[in-house]
Amino acid sequence: MPTKADVPGMLAAAYDLASSGSGRLAPAVLRREDVAVVAEHIGAAEFERQPNGGSFRFRCPACGVWEFGPTEDLYTAVNVWLKGGRLPAAPLLGGACLACEHITSPAGRNVVEED
Repeated sequence: MPTKADVPGMLAAAYDLASSGSGRLAPAVLRREDVAVVAEHIGAAEFERQPNGGSFRFRCPACGVWEFGPTEDLYTAVNVWLKGGRLPAAPLLGGACLACEHITSPAGRNVVEED
């Protein structure tokens, strides 16, 4: 389970992912329904597609700003973990806020994909 001491590294990794065009700024090829499952898993207050239609953003459950996101690349979270049938526990797939440094530590869980 991550601690406050882990937050700076997690935030740096999240920033690197976001600024490289991955992570919470995932490509539009991801289905909204799949992103919804990941958003619930990481504890996002809500999520929405960016106004440009090409990515998603997540609202922090602690401070309410749109600087929250998964600690794993969103494309990987959906196409490897979710499609593989299991969302992992933190620190592999948690949530972190760049604004207030809030972190979530979800437990791993099996996911049954509906056709």
